[in-house]
Amino acid sequence: TNQLYYCGLNEEHRKLVTTEPQEVAIRLYQKKYFNNYDTNDKSERLSDTIIALITSHQNLGPKIYGLFESGQIMAYYQHRVFSSEDERDVQMVTKLAHKLAAIHSLEVPLKLSHNWIADSYDHFFHLSKQRFDLNSMFNEYDLETLKTHDLSEEIQWMKELILATDSPVTFAHNDFSENNIMVTKSNDIVVCDYEYSCRGYRGYDFGSLLLVWRRNACEIRKPHEFPDDHTLRQLIEPYIEESVKLNGNEFLKDKRNSVESMLREVKVFTVGMTDSKEINTDFSSVKWERGQTPDNIKDRCFHLCRDYLGDVWLNVTIDDIEVKRLSGGLTNQLYYCALNEDHRNTDEEVPQE
Repeated sequence: TNQLYYCGLNEEHRKLVTTEPQEVAIRLYQKKYFNNYDTNDKSERLSDTIIALITSHQNLGPKIYGLFESGQIMAYYQHRVFSSEDERDVQMVTKLAHKLAAIHSLEVPLKLSHNWIADSYDHFFHLSKQRFDLNSMFNEYDLETLKTHDLSEEIQWMKELILATDSPVTFAHNDFSENNIMVTKSNDIVVCDYEYSCRGYRGYDFGSLLLVWRRNACEIRKPHEFPDDHTLRQLIEPYIEESVKLNGNEFLKDKRNSVESMLREVKVFTVGMTDSKEINTDFSSVKWERGQTPDNIKDRCFHLCRDYLGDVWLNVTIDDIEVKRLSGGLTNQLYYCALNEDHRNTDEEVPQE
């Protein structure tokens, strides 16, 4: 549902740069995979624009250079994703906790959508009953657990359990997993892909993160060794400390923000997200690319950079930049765009890609 492109000036033009970026990432919107339930299946992107501007300004997301009706022009970051090695590094975990606390402390003018989790449970359960004879399927595949338990009762139990945690409603990322956490060469953390963000339960961000804690997509069906309390405290305690810095001591007066309360909260929001069965599929070999790359993408990226970045981009031709497809996830495509090497100037305090 998105395309992401790299766009940059060719090397011979980069030394001419003065104050403008020489490489950028250009995101082109496609049909949104997930929408709020009151949007009538329209690909609502106003919230994406609001969030992109606020997170860019607060240094909590990619720097935004330009916004247009069908996408964004962002800073290009040479990075790696937050890994299981980072999860074992107390300093990196602390950085991540501080970043998440800052995200949850943002004031974002979005509709309150804290009940979207329960709505999604009901929506997909209703959809499954429409499409399948569930009892026949349970019998055909001898699904012992589903045959002996009432799925609707289990869903209701899960909804009540989440409500009982009384997780604070904050601005939440809602897809806070390692693939959306970039670690730059200087070991800074940049969080991206805020498409699912809304004002909702903060616990969901912890649950999303802990779902894949110290494992990767290839191991998603292996038994999950859930982090012990000592490990969870390494994430929760710096989160609380940073939240106090950002919100004052009032934060601690709320009993929900105690370490013990948050330990229970993060566990509840991870319940039901794991699977005890192994599969043989090697997901690392899957090419996660959706949507065709437009034939004229280099021309589109070039003109976007000229329109929004100006300066040296106005003095080069389309042959003086580099554009390449980086990814295509469920909601965006990302492209790398940069000045070619001979047009870069490392002395300038401007992005070159």
